Amino acid sequence: MPFQKGNRLAVGHDGSKIKRDPLRQVLLSQLHEIDELTGQEKKHEIVANLIRAATRWTEKRKDSKGRVYEYVHEPEAWAIREVFDRTEGRPAQALTVDAKEGATNIALIERVIVYPAGVPESETIDSGDYKVVRTGRTN
Repeated sequence: MPFQKGNRLAVGHDGSKIKRDPLRQVLLSQLHEIDELTGQEKKHEIVANLIRAATRWTEKRKDSKGRVYEYVHEPEAWAIREVFDRTEGRPAQALTVDAKEGATNIALIERVIVYPAGVPESETIDSGDYKVVRTGRTN
C-alpha cells in the first residue's frame, strides 16, 4: 500500500525527484569503475579484501637471504562483525526511555548465531569485561 498524500515519511513526498548526496554519488561512481588489473568493478575487490580479513589465510614471503616463511593471518573481529552485520543484519536492541530523567536504558541486546555441526554443544568465554555463554546447536 503506498503512502498517503502528505505523509512526511514518504521518499520524495514533496513531488520532487530523490536528491542524492554529492559525496555518495562520487563514491558510487568510483565503486563501479573497472579495475585495470583484475577487469572487475572495484567494489568486488573491496568485498574480497573484507572476506580475506574475516577469515584465516596464509601468505608466503621471502626474506633477504631467500628463505621462505609462511605467515598465518588470523581473522579480524571487526571484519567478521561487518560481514555478519551486512548479511544477517545488526542485532536487535530494545531501548527504554525514562521520560522523567531523559536517560536511555538498554533493556535487551541479543544476537543469535547458528553454529555448524562439529562445534561444541556448550562453551563459556569470559574476558573480564563480558561473558559469552553458548549452549546447544540449532542444526
